Amino acid sequence: MAPPDPATPTLGIMSIATNVYLKYWMALATSLDQHVRSCAPLTLHLFTDQPDAAKEFAQTLERCSVVVHEIEPLRWPEATLFRYKILSENLGAMPQDLLMYLDADTIVNADFEQGLPQRIQDAGVLLVEQAGSWRPPRFHRRVRFYLYHPGAILQDLRKQLREGGLGTWETRPSSTAFVPREERKGYVSGAVWMGTREGLGQMLSELASRVQQDWDKDIVAVWHDESHLNWWSSRYRPTLTDPRYYYFPGQRHLDELPNIIALVAKDEITR
Repeated sequence: MAPPDPATPTLGIMSIATNVYLKYWMALATSLDQHVRSCAPLTLHLFTDQPDAAKEFAQTLERCSVVVHEIEPLRWPEATLFRYKILSENLGAMPQDLLMYLDADTIVNADFEQGLPQRIQDAGVLLVEQAGSWRPPRFHRRVRFYLYHPGAILQDLRKQLREGGLGTWETRPSSTAFVPREERKGYVSGAVWMGTREGLGQMLSELASRVQQDWDKDIVAVWHDESHLNWWSSRYRPTLTDPRYYYFPGQRHLDELPNIIALVAKDEITR
């Protein structure tokens, strides 16, 4: 592997994979190793309860290096809710200039876009619009979307009228993830997000604290960590990118987008 260009920002990929999720992360790591060249070399930061198996697997990768961080065997919902805390506490052990979080059950199908590192640097925090609530931004493409999916017209109108926006927002004021109706715009995915170390460090610290406040009151947000991320997004309005970085296979309204990172189907009970 050639030494990195000192002028090129380095990228670290963070994932949490405990219990059966380790096998999904192995497939993710393999796909990163095979496809990603634009941001090479990559450092994969894995948080797992199976460090020996992870380290053995890491030796099979040709281009990616792996740093294994041992954690407790978290189960649902702790594995989702406490990811901000885990990553915030370990930020000092991840020295890369840019960091990207990927759920263990995602897969990379193509190289990242050449301009992605610069977009991340310019944004500070770059979030991905959730595929199910994303609609094409250009007028003629949106019209075409509704022509091909006429049932979505009433569905979207009903959602807008009842809840103020598409997506699964936390509507209980008792939760720190609550988003007021008028601010429910641009729903984002909790599975893929990225930023500079400084930008993500501030976000992770704040979200870790807010999740803990809910947990202490026996409150679990409606969509767990994603609900808290959407609170943060509605509060700070970061830069968003479309679902090419978290693609749902089989959804025809995404056909115009590149399928760069996608959700994978799970073949067993993972909770």
